[in-house]
Amino acid sequence: MKKHRRAYLEASRELTDNTPKQLQAAQETELRVRKRYEAELGTVIEVAEAQRLLAQAEVEYALSRLSVWRARLLEAKAKGNLNPSLELLKNASVK
Repeated sequence: MKKHRRAYLEASRELTDNTPKQLQAAQETELRVRKRYEAELGTVIEVAEAQRLLAQAEVEYALSRLSVWRARLLEAKAKGNLNPSLELLKNASVK
């Protein structure tokens, strides 16, 4: 069970490492598509699709961060001491 918790934490961290890049790419794409639309070179459908992808990337980023916290708390619970994890959570900045 310990290996499972550790693997979950590592997988969560890896996912969290990748999602900021995906979020940034979605933000940049949405901006480019919107600028093209404003210059009458793109369609409203392209803008809507870029905004949908951006919203999806934002949700995936938030879920990946939540997954890391969940894994940390499961690890702390298994060790019988939630205090260090709760202290980290208390001091974490909310973005």
